[in-house]
Amino acid sequence: MANCNIQSHNVTESPFLQQIFDAKYTVNKTLRKSANGVIYAATDNFTKEQLVLKQIAKRPDDIFKNRLSMEIQLHEAASRACPDNIAEFYEYYERNQSSIANYVIAMERPKNSIDIFQFVSRFGRMSPLHGQWVMAQLVQTALKLKEAGVCHHDIKDENILVSLTDFKVKLIDFGCAKVQSNLPQKRFCGTELFFPPEFFRLKRYFQDRVTVWQLGCVMFIVLVGKLPFTTKDDVVRNLWIANRPELRTIHPCAADLISQMLHPDQIKRIRLEDIFCHPFWSIKF
Repeated sequence: MANCNIQSHNVTESPFLQQIFDAKYTVNKTLRKSANGVIYAATDNFTKEQLVLKQIAKRPDDIFKNRLSMEIQLHEAASRACPDNIAEFYEYYERNQSSIANYVIAMERPKNSIDIFQFVSRFGRMSPLHGQWVMAQLVQTALKLKEAGVCHHDIKDENILVSLTDFKVKLIDFGCAKVQSNLPQKRFCGTELFFPPEFFRLKRYFQDRVTVWQLGCVMFIVLVGKLPFTTKDDVVRNLWIANRPELRTIHPCAADLISQMLHPDQIKRIRLEDIFCHPFWSIKF
């Protein structure tokens, strides 16, 4: 992976820089709280741009420092590799607030966009045309990330912003991202309902096959309008999603591609590089 040019400002050690940070940004509201941090909507007081601030509580252990460094570097690398479909990384600060040390990452907030979870909750499933366009962008983004040496590891409905104007997507939250590897992995960071079955059964997995599985989950949500699995046991017991009655409500080619992406046998699961070879993409909705 190419070296990243990170804009780092250690305001913990510099009260002057902390004053600059406090003068530069105004926090408007809390957008989301997760295991990876707290997400705020904010305003750049100088440019008036609306953006996102992600605050992460600082811990002294080396594992945390390495994890944070990895998130920042991989987000910046991903932003360079896929500028059209990754929320742009701006800069990060270390700062003290009320005697609590935090890291704060500043990043793009796409205009007139909501995440796919919010979209489906508000409007229901997408039309076949819009769903096809959204998924094409996500698959292309996953391929570009792999080429750049980045595996997101947490592709899910809440981490994908979609524009209400033109359905352009932006992938967000690189808190679980790792350097791309072809070796089997044992430690998993992400959202349990989007874990593939081999993680629960074998306690090991391959990154590419996880990416395909997570893309399949998102495609199911986009075109069917609900989660494919609601518990860990659902994932483990899944014999093959091709038998699910919900897939009979969508185009057969779309159902077939989802079934190949969510195949419970990771060896038989469609390869990331082969997804665009599927006839689903040639359908004119």
